[in-house]
Amino acid sequence: MKLSALLIPRCPHRPRQATLVVATALMSVGALASTPLKAPDPKRVAQAVATARDSTGAELVARTSLVNARGQTVVHATQMVQGHRVWGSDVVVHADRTGSAKVASAHVGANAVPAGTPTLTQAQAVAIARKAMGLQGASQVRNSELIVFPTRFRGDFKFARNAKTGQFTLDRANSVVGVRPTDPYVWAWEVEIFAKNLTDGLRDTKYLVDARTGALLRVDNAIETLAPANPPAMVASDTPVVDVGYSQYSGTVPLNATLRADGSTMLVDTTRGSQPNPWLEYSFYDSDGNPIYDANGNPISIVGLQTMTETHEGDGNDFTWEAAYHWFDENFNVDGNGNHTWGDGTQFVMYPYGGETSVNGQTAAVDAHWGMAQTWDFYRKVFGRDGVDNAGTSLVSEVHIVGPLGTYYDNAFWNTGSMAMFYSDGTLNVGVDPNTGGPTLPDPAGYNSLTAIDIIGHEMTHGVTAFSSQLVYDGESGGINESTSDFMGSMVEAYATRAPGADATVPATGTDWVMGAKLGNKPLRSMINPNSDGISPNYWYSGIEYLDVHYSSGPLNRFFYFLSQGASSDPTSDSYSSYLPGGMTGIGNDEAAHIWYTAMTEWMTMTDKYADARVDGINAATELFGAGSPEVAAVQNAFAAINVGGVGDAPHVSITFAVAQPTGTVFNTDGDSTLARIPIVAMNTTVQLSADVENSTDTSVTWKLGGMPGDYNNLGDQTIGGLVGADGTWQPDNAWGLHAMRVISNADPMEFAEGDIWVVDGDADADNEFDAIDLGAVALSWGLNGWINASHSIVQDTWVDSYDVQAIDEAFVNAFGGI
Repeated sequence: MKLSALLIPRCPHRPRQATLVVATALMSVGALASTPLKAPDPKRVAQAVATARDSTGAELVARTSLVNARGQTVVHATQMVQGHRVWGSDVVVHADRTGSAKVASAHVGANAVPAGTPTLTQAQAVAIARKAMGLQGASQVRNSELIVFPTRFRGDFKFARNAKTGQFTLDRANSVVGVRPTDPYVWAWEVEIFAKNLTDGLRDTKYLVDARTGALLRVDNAIETLAPANPPAMVASDTPVVDVGYSQYSGTVPLNATLRADGSTMLVDTTRGSQPNPWLEYSFYDSDGNPIYDANGNPISIVGLQTMTETHEGDGNDFTWEAAYHWFDENFNVDGNGNHTWGDGTQFVMYPYGGETSVNGQTAAVDAHWGMAQTWDFYRKVFGRDGVDNAGTSLVSEVHIVGPLGTYYDNAFWNTGSMAMFYSDGTLNVGVDPNTGGPTLPDPAGYNSLTAIDIIGHEMTHGVTAFSSQLVYDGESGGINESTSDFMGSMVEAYATRAPGADATVPATGTDWVMGAKLGNKPLRSMINPNSDGISPNYWYSGIEYLDVHYSSGPLNRFFYFLSQGASSDPTSDSYSSYLPGGMTGIGNDEAAHIWYTAMTEWMTMTDKYADARVDGINAATELFGAGSPEVAAVQNAFAAINVGGVGDAPHVSITFAVAQPTGTVFNTDGDSTLARIPIVAMNTTVQLSADVENSTDTSVTWKLGGMPGDYNNLGDQTIGGLVGADGTWQPDNAWGLHAMRVISNADPMEFAEGDIWVVDGDADADNEFDAIDLGAVALSWGLNGWINASHSIVQDTWVDSYDVQAIDEAFVNAFGGI
């Protein structure tokens, strides 16, 4: 399963160099954080932006800002051109108490002048996005904005892993197939469309549409939903109250709720959150900004932490299944002590329909509501952060969600646009088949309701990331995004076990360092030994960006464990690292959490990779504890233990797959395509593979078929995909798809790279060979008719286009050296 957030493809760049930072008052981080932090001074923010503008030469506007525990003002600024936002360009600026400012991190575009004139209207761009999304039910346009788009960030092929088979297939809905614009910057419409209906399920997609041609430039996934029903109103007689909840995963817990005049309570926590939830505000305010009232003339409650549920009703036999939304309200259940109670502490019984608002159905809401409050307090009382956006915006949790057409799935996710979390009931138990009304078969590999405390902390941390570094959710930055949520989710799990009165410190114990350990028969991920799942790597390597972000997060998850708990020197231990065989001593949960919170909110930018994260962590530790401190050394050692940098910063042997698609070719127009280092070859042809080795006089390598488990179509470290010689001569078999390959440095066998080779079918005359006759047949058919057999589709679609023809040409070049 995936714990999801905003999905955005990778943004290649060069790692930043370490920035020299000077530690300020080196006092207890807990003591610093326990002091409520003031709002940034607008003048100080403006000064910081002006400094960044002078330093970078770019026009900038502040996106988010905060005052940290050391009195610094930290500003994340966005680049603008002609009054329009430049996608993916941002700067982090630090200003001290005197107003002196410096640029901490920056990724801005030089000469970011868009080519041409935008001729596409807003309505036309929306129409193109709607057609691309292919919705069958109701939808709404969330946003449409004219922006400046750097074409180096144009979308690419995306692949989705089938958890059942382990195979990767083309994710056509989120892939962009075509030729990249030659201009470095273009005008584009960013259009966001979202839907929640029976047929399409819960969907939210952002499209970047070329404002000159109407071509799709990239597709980004998010998740959002439509207006809920039966909203609670705000009445003067409402008062905060603490109810009792019987949770599934955390025992008996206190629930901050609202007491109504009739003696009932509802799961609206008005003690946390000071600003309206944007989803609720959008739903219950008219187009003129006037509030929509309930039947009794009371305004709808849109402030405070609120928990609601999907309800599922109807007869699947006649396809009248439908879903609605309801707050958990009108609870009259009272125990012997006069406390209102919620839930029964057991897994939700999904079959038959109709129990979502029952006492049993309340259990998932108990975990979600309590976990939301715990995570809010974690960020507020440990770091002084006012909610996920640091502005007090209210949050919503929704439980008992299902997929398209009422199907069950294992998922939990955060959505920034809604400022909300969504939790499913999993597939481990019997559910309802929406087509027949009968029971579904339980999946032993599935999970119970995904509302455990570490999962809730994970999802809300995605929100913190969205309002700070905005780490791109793909490639290495996507892995950093995921592991950051895993680590902070584990810290929330520990925080929930704190002693009374110890609200400003993360306890030294209280987490099992395993994500979702209580959800089912197996956990989601291990932070001690990520590779225990057979897919996630324990160490960084060149090519890790090809993994799904939930697997490429593995090494950084292990870094967090090492930083906090230390690494063993015993080779038989799960916490042993062959890159740090002597082991290390950890610095504990509290200091580790403060270092990483500082790194993620004050140093990181959208496109950071593992090497950048190391720099961010070192800078954060230096800022908090001083240069040369044990904490800085611990950060260096923990990164060295996952093969990112060394203890003494000595350069490692560097090995990468050679560029297969040169800059300027159709598959790598600007030099940074996903396919840049992936050769495209035809079945049953011989090709020569090559690798680049740096920091060593010995550049010899060893080639090996297969790669890390989970790498696209590779099922593991096994001999598949044909034959490869010691010199890199490879003859693929006749299996279409992506074949994993590993190349290992002979100078340092612990350094290796992984890549993929894309095998296409170019056999036009079905003689099990690929030669000039095949190429001629393809060219003639395409030239005369604009058609070739669909079997030649490089993505195995039922249709082909010029991209497929170009791929066959490329395969011919790789096989024979020219056309």
